[in-house]
Amino acid sequence: MHFDRLADAPTPSAQAWAVLARLLPSDVAEMSRYRERLIASLDDLASVGEAAFVETLQQRRYPVLDAALEELREQIVSQPA
Repeated sequence: MHFDRLADAPTPSAQAWAVLARLLPSDVAEMSRYRERLIASLDDLASVGEAAFVETLQQRRYPVLDAALEELREQIVSQPA
């Protein structure tokens, strides 16, 4: 994994969040899809600086990632209490 990168990565960076995203579970299909798309999105932003990363998060839409998150949310909500 990429855990060695976490110690050197600034907190507001795609690298730090990509490492943390790899800690999300992947045993449920919907979670696995969301995890994969989140990691891919963050990896795509790994080369941008901290300010550009935060700006991108504030201004850019990720429809595929948003759809995967909505699918996961629906799966969680549909589970019996």
